[in-house]
Amino acid sequence: MGIATSVYPLAADTLTVMGVITHNYFAWVAVVSMLVLTITGWDRFIPLFSIPREPEVSLKKEA
Repeated sequence: MGIATSVYPLAADTLTVMGVITHNYFAWVAVVSMLVLTITGWDRFIPLFSIPREPEVSLKKEA
């Protein structure tokens, strides 16, 4: 909030923490889509979004 009030000094009276959280639509869409896609299993249809499977994961050997 300190950065927001210094960038927008005229809106310092109208900025609140809950106002910033509720109007951050991109974050809401990201969180909801991650939950829905992961729970339904549709995450495997989006490239680089799914959880790595066993053959793709390997341990590094110590040198």
